[in-house]
Amino acid sequence: MKLTKQTLKQIIKEELDAVLGEQDGQINSEGLAIELKRAGAYQQNPQRTQEAGIFDINNNYLAFDDGDTTRVYYLPNEMNFKKLMPLIQKFGFHKGSIAIEQSNKGAPKQYERDMANKNPNRRIVGI
Repeated sequence: MKLTKQTLKQIIKEELDAVLGEQDGQINSEGLAIELKRAGAYQQNPQRTQEAGIFDINNNYLAFDDGDTTRVYYLPNEMNFKKLMPLIQKFGFHKGSIAIEQSNKGAPKQYERDMANKNPNRRIVGI
């Protein structure tokens, strides 16, 4: 894989944002989003903002609000939830209550497709 100058600049910017957000203890949704993607979470459609600085987890869906939007991620069962909680708090979020619209619909279709590709014998629902 060949990295362009622009791609390298973007990676460095994201890394710096993540590190700076961890250090200052302020709300840093960009840094948390980067870490979640690295860990294998599936980004979903954002929702309207509810209350800045809170997060909630429901049916493997994590929502966190930075005051601008409420970002939503699907967390596969393979993710370690015990390690996730301190990470979320490190980026300045505290536990609250967010109505996560997607949480009643089950796993996202992309996750089901990825799992079907890994295990062809897996029973797939809703694809």
